[in-house]
Amino acid sequence: MNSPLINTFIGCNGPNCFSFTLMNLDKEAAQTYTKTWIKEREFLSSLNSYGYHARVRNHVAPHDVLVWFQNDQVVHGCYAISETQVLNKNRQTMFHPYQCLSLSEVRKTWKDSTLVIYTKETSP
Repeated sequence: MNSPLINTFIGCNGPNCFSFTLMNLDKEAAQTYTKTWIKEREFLSSLNSYGYHARVRNHVAPHDVLVWFQNDQVVHGCYAISETQVLNKNRQTMFHPYQCLSLSEVRKTWKDSTLVIYTKETSP
């Protein structure tokens, strides 16, 4: 988890919710993601390369990636640190901080979208 970034402003435009989510999956690439605006297709492809796949379930667990869709388009993503808390970034400007928010607050913001939970595939 990138706790030093929580409740901070990045200082430049660019990183969006997809970048911030990926920062939490790959600590070595985190610095690159802080300077990158990730598009939807690249985000889903990166999730797959990190071993994350969509699962049909109603509960959120730590380390899940939450992805919201509208009309089959990815519109938002965030990273679960517990069953009730997520690391989240709304929008991509420097005026929107990285935040630790309640899952219920983020769900409320994206209530008109469909939530899909991505979990990391574990080795047998």
